[in-house]
Amino acid sequence: MRVIKYRFDEETIAFLEKLKWWDFSEEQLDAAIPYLTSVHLEEAKEELMRIKQEMK
Repeated sequence: MRVIKYRFDEETIAFLEKLKWWDFSEEQLDAAIPYLTSVHLEEAKEELMRIKQEMK
């Protein structure tokens, strides 16, 4: 299989991998979905990290 184009840049891919959103609870995913689909990446990154911190 050949990659034609990535959906995200390398920085965003690294952020999403570090975030490990797939380990979020259902409640956290419900809160995260608007940010995971947002075009405002900096705001989304801040909110996603806040949601992750609540997981601890």
